[in-house]
Amino acid sequence: IGLFVISLLFVVAISIINHLVDLKIRIPDYNSPFTMLLAISFFLMFLKWSVKSEKWITWMSESVIGVYLVHSNPVIGKYIEQMFYDGFNHISDIGILSFIYPFVFAVFLYFIITLFDKIRILIFRFV
Repeated sequence: IGLFVISLLFVVAISIINHLVDLKIRIPDYNSPFTMLLAISFFLMFLKWSVKSEKWITWMSESVIGVYLVHSNPVIGKYIEQMFYDGFNHISDIGILSFIYPFVFAVFLYFIITLFDKIRILIFRFV
């Protein structure tokens, strides 16, 4: 957990500083070593946890690939990124909100896309 927290704080801090000061450092990219370290530490953190099969975990996990496909789509991804930065620019002067906003935005986006995916699943059951 320690490696994950340190990696996460570093990536988030550099991302926020980069956005505010425009350093043109590309640390949060998918192919960045820091992002890779964050992904590996995240995987290792969950590897040691034992989670019993909960109904809500199964329900949410059915839509993970749909969420990934929607947010990684180049057309939709541009709009999502623009919405994120528009909201972040409005609250970047308010200290603690600039750290909470990315998490809240990601969770909100996940639930909205999951809702659309659940509707898709219901429609395609009848096809």
